[in-house]
Amino acid sequence: MEILDSKKAEILKEVEDAIQKINELQKQIDYPDRDGMIKALRDAKITAQTEVTAAEFAQGDTSPTAWQDFPTSDLYRKLFQYRQALIVHGAAIVGKETFEEYLKGKGNKK
Repeated sequence: MEILDSKKAEILKEVEDAIQKINELQKQIDYPDRDGMIKALRDAKITAQTEVTAAEFAQGDTSPTAWQDFPTSDLYRKLFQYRQALIVHGAAIVGKETFEEYLKGKGNKK
């Protein structure tokens, strides 16, 4: 029983972390600033590395570039890309419908 509770707590923590990162990205979408975008993107990539990397490759971002070398317009474009990758990440953890309910419950703008 304790193992199941521990696993549920771990899953909930992962979901809440993804939602927090989505909200940070959304804040930068709404009120962008260069340093804030870099921080939000960096944090999102740490949380959902596989999904972010897949989204980048799908959109042709195949050359590793330091954050500070990206033009501000590219950083802004990546906010949407990474936000979607985090949604995919969350859906992979608990399922699409369940994750969408979590998003709604956490006040995220969808």
